[in-house]
Amino acid sequence: MFRMDSSHHVTVPLRYGIKKMRKRRDLDALLSQGHSKNGGGCGSAGGGGGPLRRGNNNNRGTLYSQDKLLNNVSTDDQEDYNWQPKVKQPTHHCGHNKHIIFRLYGILLFVITLSIFVGFTYWLNFNLQQQIYEYRQKVEQVSAASQILPDTLQAWHETSKNLIKNQTSISSKLSELQQSLQVLWKNFSEYRTSQEAQKSYKEEKIVADFGAKIEAIATDVESMKDHYNAVKEQQTDLQKVFESLKSNFSDGLKNMALPVNYTEELKSLRTDLQSKIDKLEANASFINDTLTQKSIIMQEELVKHKTKLDELFDRSANITSHVTSLENSWPEYKQKNH
Repeated sequence: MFRMDSSHHVTVPLRYGIKKMRKRRDLDALLSQGHSKNGGGCGSAGGGGGPLRRGNNNNRGTLYSQDKLLNNVSTDDQEDYNWQPKVKQPTHHCGHNKHIIFRLYGILLFVITLSIFVGFTYWLNFNLQQQIYEYRQKVEQVSAASQILPDTLQAWHETSKNLIKNQTSISSKLSELQQSLQVLWKNFSEYRTSQEAQKSYKEEKIVADFGAKIEAIATDVESMKDHYNAVKEQQTDLQKVFESLKSNFSDGLKNMALPVNYTEELKSLRTDLQSKIDKLEANASFINDTLTQKSIIMQEELVKHKTKLDELFDRSANITSHVTSLENSWPEYKQKNH
């Protein structure tokens, strides 16, 4: 089954005849009222000319207005033919569902509110109980402390008396300690001066020993230089001998043709030359060994002296730092004691 709905429709009156009859009845009443007024006006007109004329004028105006009203008035209502928008009424089923949904929402909101209120109440109760327990413990602690307080005050009073008694002895001990510290400072200053003197003496001695050893090494080097020069001179002499031997040998080769026998001379010369060469080699090896040994000994002594000097410098630096620290802390200590 199909049904068309439109947004506007013409409203047709269901009781059209009743409205028309009512309007006619109103018009009849109006006409009867007008006739009654006309009759009254004519009766009064017979009395004189002036009132009669005014009454006729009034009757004419009344009749004219009634005729105009009868001509213009219609028994039909204009609003019966006006376009009116059609209002669609909701069905009963949708309204019922909305009502049920609203009720469910209301119940759910009430349950949520009630649960929140109950939870807040439970939390508040738990918090209050915890605070009450803490306050109870604090009260118990205060009560226990108040019970112990008299004994504590008595002990503190006795302790203060003992401290007052011991104050004089402490002040005397502090004065003695200050005097001993002054003596210690004096002894320390004397020790410092003596230590500096000893340190300077040791340093001077070490430097003197080191200088003497350096001078001995220098003399050894000079002697080695002289010995080297002598060896060099011997080498030049040997070279000259070799040159002379070479020249003699060349002369001997030239004179080979002569019937002269030089075998013994050559043998003696060879033995002499071999002995000189052996002696020169022995001297060179001896000089080399001596120089190497002296250089090794000198290097070892230099290393030893260097380590000793480093240790000495470190000790002097440590002593100086300790002395300066004590000098810096001494005025502060004196101020504290005063």
